Amino acid sequence: MVKQAGKEDEKCYKCGRIEWITYTMPRKVHESIFSRRKLFAAVMISFITYFVLNGQPEIIRRTLSAFVFTAGCWILEVFPLPITGLMIPVLLTLLGVFKPKEAFMPFSNQIIFLLTGGLVLGQSIKKHGLDKLIAFNMLAASGGSIDRLVFLAMLTSGFISMWMSNTVAIAVILPVILSILSTIPKELSNVRIKLLLAISISASLGGMATLTGSTPSMIAAALLAESRPFGFINWAYYGLPVSLLSLAAAFLILKRIYPSPKIKLDIDSVIEQKRILKI
Repeated sequence: MVKQAGKEDEKCYKCGRIEWITYTMPRKVHESIFSRRKLFAAVMISFITYFVLNGQPEIIRRTLSAFVFTAGCWILEVFPLPITGLMIPVLLTLLGVFKPKEAFMPFSNQIIFLLTGGLVLGQSIKKHGLDKLIAFNMLAASGGSIDRLVFLAMLTSGFISMWMSNTVAIAVILPVILSILSTIPKELSNVRIKLLLAISISASLGGMATLTGSTPSMIAAALLAESRPFGFINWAYYGLPVSLLSLAAAFLILKRIYPSPKIKLDIDSVIEQKRILKI
């Protein structure tokens, strides 16, 4: 039996087709992480900046050189963007601009955690289908009126951006608006433009209402808190009225620039789907 198996193996070896396997050499580490040419360009620009600032205080020369280098890394995409961001405190520490504790302190700032919380909240809304619920209820509440739909879209976008970054709010509300736009006839181009402008404007204006709405608000509140107590309610006391008045003004301006046709949208199918899904 063993002899027979050996013959079969020998026959198979002689008659079988030999397949060549191409072996690909692994890429060098630097090719997968950064570009040598682009890195050289960023370094040279930073060195030029350093020498051009001759006569200025040394700390200013180093800081601006670091700024130019990191900006060059972002523009030229020398490294992946997160790596460049994490490299900044290390670079400033090595240049003696900050001590290590001071350089890494902003990573534990409350602003970072507020921004991260808003991102997680936005992802949870999209994951669990709350954006669909918003879309169905918005269309149903509009009753087919285009102006009312635009107004509700602005209120919804503004309200969402009050509790998370306005960038994240747009990422949440945009799929809702795109699904609504698919129900609007193509010839109503003004309505499409107005609806997209409405959510982008209202996301920015809604972000002014609270601290969590935009990163500039968080930074401004943090600076104000250094001299006097200034929290969420303090900001909303000033920000909310300004935000609501700005939303109303933006709605009227959009209505004037992009007048809606005197028609009503057919939302019977939407109401039926809403009834079936029980939302």
